[in-house]
Amino acid sequence: MIEYPAELPLPLQDGYALDTPVDPMLRTPMVSGRARQRLNFDEVPYLINAKWNCDRNQMAFFQGWYARALVQGVEWFKATLLTPIGFKEYECRFAGHYTGPTLVQVSRWEFSAVLELREPPLIQPGWEEFPQFWFMMNIIDMAVNREWPVYVFDYPNYAAALADIRNLRDGLRISVEADETRGGQPSHYQVSRADCPSLSLDFLSQTYGVGSGADSLVLVVTYAG
Repeated sequence: MIEYPAELPLPLQDGYALDTPVDPMLRTPMVSGRARQRLNFDEVPYLINAKWNCDRNQMAFFQGWYARALVQGVEWFKATLLTPIGFKEYECRFAGHYTGPTLVQVSRWEFSAVLELREPPLIQPGWEEFPQFWFMMNIIDMAVNREWPVYVFDYPNYAAALADIRNLRDGLRISVEADETRGGQPSHYQVSRADCPSLSLDFLSQTYGVGSGADSLVLVVTYAG
């Protein structure tokens, strides 16, 4: 799928509008004065009327991209667009040739066009049955992100952590996302470095020992999935 170039600007707010040019409902007036309504189409196209403001280089690139990559606007492409459900990546195409460009400043150009969305910009099925949760979503997201932020593990698995042990200081605690030595569960380890010898004391015999050994990871805790 062709991607909308990141170097090109997003549409302007001015004149930005969604439209459904086809009414999916068929309404038949009855003799009684009432009307019979039924669904004529399951899906109808969703269009976005948009306008872009570009500098000279952006405008020149867009015209070449439109003509060649999109084959004069025929091909579908992916672009991040704003709808009532927020910014989201949509598959879309130009529903006709763009209008312009028009010189609006010394070196800036504007053009307008209508985009057709392949999928309707609707909330996920099921949410319409729980309005109390939908309208609280911002509060829920805020609470979850504040109280349970996304955790970033230090290493994807135990082998990766052990391979990097020479770069870790003695006593450091690290996290492993999928510990293959613990059934793939998240684990925490403490680094034990051989170049930081340990001292053991025996008070009964009044002797002591110094151990070095090999670098190792000492298990602290494993979390059940």
